[in-house]
Amino acid sequence: MDRRMKVRRGLAFLAAGLLFFHTPLGASAGETDPEARPQTAASPRAADNDASAGLDFQWTQYVPATETTYTAGGGQIVWSPKVSGGEVVSGTLTLKNAVIDSAGIGIYVCVPVNIIVEGDNRITSGSIGIRALRQQGANPQAMDVSLSGTGSLKITSQGDGILTDGNITAGIARLEIIYGAESETARGIATTGGDIVLKNSKYIKARSNTGGIGAGSSAVFAGQSGGQKIKIENSHVIAINGNGPAINALSGSIELVSSDVRAVGNTSNGLASGTLLSREYTINGGTLFADNNGSDLAIPSVLSQPLRASNSAVLYDSKTKGLPVEGDIAWYGSCVYDEA
Repeated sequence: MDRRMKVRRGLAFLAAGLLFFHTPLGASAGETDPEARPQTAASPRAADNDASAGLDFQWTQYVPATETTYTAGGGQIVWSPKVSGGEVVSGTLTLKNAVIDSAGIGIYVCVPVNIIVEGDNRITSGSIGIRALRQQGANPQAMDVSLSGTGSLKITSQGDGILTDGNITAGIARLEIIYGAESETARGIATTGGDIVLKNSKYIKARSNTGGIGAGSSAVFAGQSGGQKIKIENSHVIAINGNGPAINALSGSIELVSSDVRAVGNTSNGLASGTLLSREYTINGGTLFADNNGSDLAIPSVLSQPLRASNSAVLYDSKTKGLPVEGDIAWYGSCVYDEA
């Protein structure tokens, strides 16, 4: 082999080595999100601080450690991180009349996040509207998401609206989610491992897309592990699911306190399921309209799981047969719900 051939082969090995070591850490096998989108032209990482096509903080090395402002469809998104030990441990995203139109996930974060909405904000997503998940590390912590602010946020997504594995807390002026298009398991507001608390909110609505939704879906979901809780307090909440339960805590609890709640679902899987699905049900004041467009009851007719009421709560239910109710409640049966 002549000297020129040796030089060429040496350069080729050097280039291959550089490409190998340039591969981002944390993208190893076993640490990928099955719902995560690839980093392609269809899912940019807010290039040049323009987040109009999506804001991607999927990996910790892409999360800014200093306050950063992004443009988003004529509005702005301001990222304010909290740093400890040289690492970003949480942060605040302030949406100011922001508009995101993404082919993939609208906003992806890998640290606990507080989302503050100001003005009129919109996220359109071909996948998940807002996704919070920590993939890196041996024992990644659960990601909590909170929403607040005096503005409005509308999410229109082909998959889930808001999805995390931690707690979700919303105390917001106006939140509207239209989720799932021909998806079997899409959910509006969902956590796979935490609790959901909706409090002091003037208007929260999660509704499945009229284009189609699967039986594994839910408008509000906190039921992946046992004992999770969905609590709605001093709020106006509308949960509508075209095929499946509306509010789903499985073996956990649903607690309604001084709120106006409308839950409309569509289940036909026997008496063990309903448009409100849980092990414990309590309503303390306020009103609940529960309707099931399928053959089941609105609330499962299980004697060990009665609806426990207090403080002159009001229940409107289109299917009253066998529903166990205990406590201080005014109950109106055979009602019809018209969203208009």
